[in-house]
Amino acid sequence: MPDRNDGEGAAEGVASFLRAAAPPGRAFVNLIPYNPGSAPVGRAPTEAEVESFARRLRAAGAFVKLRSPRGRALMAACGQLGRVD
Repeated sequence: MPDRNDGEGAAEGVASFLRAAAPPGRAFVNLIPYNPGSAPVGRAPTEAEVESFARRLRAAGAFVKLRSPRGRALMAACGQLGRVD
């Protein structure tokens, strides 16, 4: 989430956690952009922000799969809970 968990050192923190939690190559980050829904706690990241965070994760040694957001209009996207009125 922009300005919440993407700051300086966040990518290295995630990569460090993965190194401690699993043998090399046995864990990866499934990076899913935040979906604001109907009661947002922040804004959705831009594509550039998501790509930048993915690059920083990779540079820190993490394996990263970048997911594309889908289903936002139906309130059915990953990381999004809500209802359509």
